[in-house]
Amino acid sequence: MPSGSPDGVTTTPVALQSRGTSTPAGPTTPTGNSSSVGPSSLGAGTLSVSTGRLDLASVTGTAIGNFTLTAQGGPVRAYSITAGSSLVGHITVSPSAGSLASGASVTITVTSTSLVALNGQLTVNPGGHAITVVLTVSL
Repeated sequence: MPSGSPDGVTTTPVALQSRGTSTPAGPTTPTGNSSSVGPSSLGAGTLSVSTGRLDLASVTGTAIGNFTLTAQGGPVRAYSITAGSSLVGHITVSPSAGSLASGASVTITVTSTSLVALNGQLTVNPGGHAITVVLTVSL
């Protein structure tokens, strides 16, 4: 009888939800677990990136492109995006750092006002994801 009972089916998901809820208990004490070692032991999620290449085209001196970051399998407590040396000073990335709740996404905007064609990389961490940024300029 217990196997056909709805209670047996309900008990398993409740137990899994409880276990998942207790794992990210870190949000109650984020300052104690903010170190680079702490989040991995709390079941931190992974960061997925919507593209590996961003093509920007500037006709009037400004080019704008977007990509999306998504936290999968748990929260991403701190992400950061850094521009490679060939892009530094030529682009802005917004937001360039932040955190994401499990399943949450953020749209990242890359803007360039360069009048010179560019080809470089952004690095998204955690994960070391590389995004190639190519800017073409037409005057």
